[in-house]
Amino acid sequence: MAAALAGTNVVRFTEGGGIASVSGIRTGDEVRCLLRINDRQIPSTLLSFPVQASDTLTVELLYAGA
Repeated sequence: MAAALAGTNVVRFTEGGGIASVSGIRTGDEVRCLLRINDRQIPSTLLSFPVQASDTLTVELLYAGA
């Protein structure tokens, strides 16, 4: 899954494998990522799992700032 997202050149990863930014927007305390595969929410711990060409991956950014 991470390879497919990285291949878009939209999602960037940290050295540890977490999502660092999406479309240039950095993730962190105020911005969180919600990952979906085929409309099912998944934890970021599953980023290393393989995907099929027919799968749809979605990354949603959630702003949690004040």
